[in-house]
Amino acid sequence: MMVAPTEWTPSRVPPDRIRACLLAGAVGDAFASASEGTLPATRARPPTWSVTDDTMLTLATCRAVGAWSRRTSDPLAAHVARELLSDYRAGGLVGLGSSTFGALRSLDMGAHWALSGLDGEYAAGNGAAMRMAPLAFVVDASDPLDRVTIRDVVRITHRHQEALAGALAMLSALQIVAREPVLPRGELLQRVADVLFDSNVRDNIRALLDRDALVYAEALSLLEPTGYVAHSVPLALVAARHHAHVALEQCLDDVVEGGGDTDTIASMAGQLIGLARGPNAELERLFEQVRDRERIVCEVDAFCAHVTAWTATAEPAPSRRRSSLLHRLRRWWAGMVTR
Repeated sequence: MMVAPTEWTPSRVPPDRIRACLLAGAVGDAFASASEGTLPATRARPPTWSVTDDTMLTLATCRAVGAWSRRTSDPLAAHVARELLSDYRAGGLVGLGSSTFGALRSLDMGAHWALSGLDGEYAAGNGAAMRMAPLAFVVDASDPLDRVTIRDVVRITHRHQEALAGALAMLSALQIVAREPVLPRGELLQRVADVLFDSNVRDNIRALLDRDALVYAEALSLLEPTGYVAHSVPLALVAARHHAHVALEQCLDDVVEGGGDTDTIASMAGQLIGLARGPNAELERLFEQVRDRERIVCEVDAFCAHVTAWTATAEPAPSRRRSSLLHRLRRWWAGMVTR
C-alpha cells in the first residue's frame, strides 16, 4: 500500500538549502567523473574537475521550471524538452546515456516530447532520476496530477515504468530529507519504498532493508552500480543515508571505490546530502575545485530566486494554478491514468 506524504509546498525549503542541494549534486558529479573508470591503485584525482551531463541537464531542468512559472499554458515537460534540446544542439554534453542521447536526437529531428523517449528494456536507465532535483521544490510527489507532470518529464527521455519509479524515488527522497534532515537508520529507504508503486526499484530498496545492507559496501553485494535505475537509485539512497555523520567527501569516495556509474550515483547522493546539511565549509571547499563554477552558481541562484519569488508573493507553484472544477476533473483523470 502506498502511503502519501503531506502536501508539499516550496515554501518549506529555505533557498540556501535548495542551493546546497544543487551545488552538492554538481560536486558529486564532478568528483566522481574525475576518477570514473580508473583503478584504485592508479587513481590520481586532478586539481579541478569537470561536470557531466548529470549536472548540465539538471541545470536545464532548473531553467525550464523558471520558464514554466511565467507561461503555464504549456506543460512543464514542453519547457524541459526545449531546454534539453537547446543544450544538445549547443554541444558539450558529456557522458550521455544511450536512452537520453537517442531521445535528444529524436527531439532534434522533430519528434514530439511525448514520443521522443525510448521504450523497451534498455530504457530503464537513470537519466531521468538524476535530473529530478529541481522538480522536488515545485511539485508534490503524492498529488495524482503532479505525478502526471513527473511522468511527462520522465518520458521525454525514458518511456519506461522503472525509469518513472526511479525518478519518483529520488523526488520523494529529496522531499522527505527536506522535511526531516536527520532520520533514524533505514528510515529514508523505508519511507521512499512506501510511496512507490510496484517496481524493481521498490523491490530492491526493500531487499536492502530486509538484509540490513545499509552501508554502501554491503549494498554492492546485492546491487551492481550500473546505469540501471533499479540499482543506481537505491545505491544512491544508501550512499546518502550517512549524511548526518560522515563527511560529503567520504560518502563520494565510497561511491567512487564501488565503481560503475559513479558520477550519476554520486550526483544523486550529493543532492540528498547537500539538502540535508545546507551550506557548509566542506561543500564550499569542494565546489571550488569544479570547473565552470561561476556559470553553475549563476543558474542555481536564478532557480532559487524563482522558488523564493513564489514564496514571497504567496503565489502557488505553477502546478497549483487551476480552477477548482477543472482541477477536480483533471485530478480524477490523472488518478485513472496512473493506476
